[in-house]
Amino acid sequence: MVKQDNSNPKIYRYLGISAYENGNYPASVQALKDFLSKVEPRRTIAWDYAYLGKAQLKTGDPEAYNNLSKAIDKDSTLAEEFSTLGAAAFKEKKYADAAKLYALAVQGPTTSHTVTDYFYVGYSNYFDYVGKTPAEKAASADVLVKADSAFSKVNTLAPSYALAYLYRARVNRYLDDEKNPKGLSVPHYEKYIQVLGEKPENLTDPKNKRDLTDAYNNIAGFYLQSNPGKAKEYLSRTLSLDPGNTYAAEVMKQLNR
Repeated sequence: MVKQDNSNPKIYRYLGISAYENGNYPASVQALKDFLSKVEPRRTIAWDYAYLGKAQLKTGDPEAYNNLSKAIDKDSTLAEEFSTLGAAAFKEKKYADAAKLYALAVQGPTTSHTVTDYFYVGYSNYFDYVGKTPAEKAASADVLVKADSAFSKVNTLAPSYALAYLYRARVNRYLDDEKNPKGLSVPHYEKYIQVLGEKPENLTDPKNKRDLTDAYNNIAGFYLQSNPGKAKEYLSRTLSLDPGNTYAAEVMKQLNR
């Protein structure tokens, strides 16, 4: 039909959507671009941009995010679908893509998914950063700032969301001055411990053992020089939970000399 002269431009829309659903993503991109070039903006709908953006994601075109954003501008309820796309990207360890998709997802109406989506904005940005080379990390502080902001939003919306405090602490370890640390992570580690401790069984739950000892050891590490007594307090907590913890045992031995 599109080969006919003066064919209805909507045919390109249907061709683009059909091509996407059939897995022919380059054809989908081309058809939808043709459609958008042939009609006035007022005749477009959110799905035109959503399908174009999704097809461009499949072909690796960075323009995808602009079109997905246009889709949300026309119909914010589409944002929930981008949460699903974000989850798929995260599963494939495409963390930068996942972060962008979850950032689009939170632009939609407030739903039960909102807090989790904000968490995954931060979580995806965090893993995107830690997977970079040292040279890439040096130029990627903005990724950490986005993660920090997302985790902060989580705990504004859900003050008892313990993992957001933990990962905000980990983000702030990277944001801190490596040679002259200010302890940016400490209050977030402390908040994580506090929130987890509101249910005492959490402090002895084996599932939390690794994260708790990580929090205790990092706080202790910051206080080693300025407040050895406080450092020993947190190392003692580690050893109470994990008597075989090598780091805590070795540092405690040094402090007791």
